[in-house]
Amino acid sequence: GREGAAEIAKIMQAFRTVPPDQMAGMAVARVHDFIAGEVHARSGATSPLAGERQQQVMYEFDRPGWRLVARPSGTEPKIKFYLFGVVPPERLRSPQSLAAARSEAAATVNRLATELDEFANRAAD
Repeated sequence: GREGAAEIAKIMQAFRTVPPDQMAGMAVARVHDFIAGEVHARSGATSPLAGERQQQVMYEFDRPGWRLVARPSGTEPKIKFYLFGVVPPERLRSPQSLAAARSEAAATVNRLATELDEFANRAAD
């Protein structure tokens, strides 16, 4: 309903305008604001973001390949979050290193999910 839509708007506004300094031990290096069509770097620099304007925000972390995307659902009263992460292929030299990379990636995703939940709950209050 109306209250849920207001809460979603409040959370998305927080993602756009007051991003955390870091999540899961990774600094938020850039915020891709697809609503405004801008990329905001942690340094304060702003650059244009090509493409269609849409209700979506992406955090790009200082660890290459790690990103978080937030966007409200177009059909349901909820926000969808997408977490992306990679392990550089040069770190995958043996079955043991693959197992360690999987474990590290899973721990990072779990930590991101926990901190994401905390951030969204604070923003909704």
